[in-house]
Parts: sequence; C-alpha cells; structure tokens
Amino acid sequence: MNTINFYLTLSFLILNFYNSNAQEVLTKVNGGTSWQTPTDENGIYSGSGTIPSGGVVITGGTNTMDITTTVVDGFSVDGTTLSIDGANDRVGIGTNLPTSSLHLGGSMAVPTRHFNSVSGTTTTTLDEADYFLTISGQNSTVNLPSASSCPGRIYIVSHLTSGRTFTYNTAISQPPGVTTNTTFSGMTMIISNGNNWYQLP
Repeated sequence: MNTINFYLTLSFLILNFYNSNAQEVLTKVNGGTSWQTPTDENGIYSGSGTIPSGGVVITGGTNTMDITTTVVDGFSVDGTTLSIDGANDRVGIGTNLPTSSLHLGGSMAVPTRHFNSVSGTTTTTLDEADYFLTISGQNSTVNLPSASSCPGRIYIVSHLTSGRTFTYNTAISQPPGVTTNTTFSGMTMIISNGNNWYQLP
C-alpha cells in the first residue's frame, strides 16, 4: 500500500469511527472488522466482560462521568463493598441495603495525629486532614479553621499530660447555656454549626 492509499484508508476509518449512528460498535468478524448494530440496542453496554490483564485506566481530565440510577443497589463494587441506592439517595459501605444517607456495615477508621508540645513549638493547626488529635508535653495552642468554612466538621482533642491544658484560638460554646470557653484540659469533642464551634457533651 502506497502512502496516499494508506492515508486515505486511515481517514476513512477515522470518519467512520465518528459516524452519526451512536449505536454502532466496531466488531471483529471472521478475522476482519465491521460496524455492527447491537440487537439489544444497548450500544457499547451490551452484555458483561472481563477487564484484561494489566487493568484499565480511565482518564477524565476536565470531563465528568455521571452514573444515573433510580433503584436500590443501582451501582455496586464487589457486591456489598460499595453500593449506591439511587432510589433513596443513600450510600452503603459493607451493605447493599443502606438505611441512612451513609450506612457503614462494619468498623470505621478516622485519622489520628499526635502533637508533642515543647518549648518553641507549642502551637498546632487543625485542618481537613485531622479528626482526633492527642497532645503531650507543655500547655499548647490549637488553631481551628473558621466554623463557617466547615459546617458539620467534628474534632476530638485530648491533652495526655496531667495538669496541662490546651487553648483554642477561638471561643467554644458550651451547652446548655451560652457560656464560652477557650482553655481546656483532658479531652473535648467539638463540632461546627456553620457559624460557631460547639462542645459536644
């Protein structure tokens, strides 16, 4: 095949790949290939298949990929490992019958971090990567993000050294009244309501 015929053939294949009939798929037939229309009209989603050895990588870049489902267990990974309930807008982990917005059918792990408060380094900052912070050593300062930036976020902070305290950089509201405090000892659990930080009982 000369160069001209090669490029003509290549151009023909490219044009046919982007044909107007979105239901046609390129199918191998008797050692050759041809465009076929699946009889079940499901396009490329006909039947089941197996991921080839080496795996498959899908690069979305700036493009989005949406899966729309309106049934219970409409999308799942390995049965109950992850299940999407499109009928009730729920997610199940460890179950394919979630009964809450997020349903865990097993144990849960959260991030933990330890801060050693020593002379010259007595301040630490909590962010979205934190959940449970333990402190040892000297009295310390714990910087919190603005409550308005993380509504619903929960932190647990505990000073492990007897007689030592930690001070938040913002006031913590303490129920049931409207009293506030900044300095604590032992352990506290706090939550943002979108406006202020509150201590959980």
